[in-house]
Amino acid sequence: MSLPQALPAPPRLAAKKILVVGLGRFGGVVAVAKWLAGQGAIVTVNDAEPPEYLPDSLAQLAGLPIHFQLG
Repeated sequence: MSLPQALPAPPRLAAKKILVVGLGRFGGVVAVAKWLAGQGAIVTVNDAEPPEYLPDSLAQLAGLPIHFQLG
């Protein structure tokens, strides 16, 4: 019986451009955007809704190096 192969190393995300589609209002995408920014990725988040419909999500991402395309 052979041993399972090791999982590949996670991709290096520093300086990679990442587009997160659909910010939403319930927090799941917020966590992903935070993690990507923490990995050094160049993150752009978009959503069809204007900023006034996403205050909680935007507040959680305030101060992070994330670009927004909203509305």
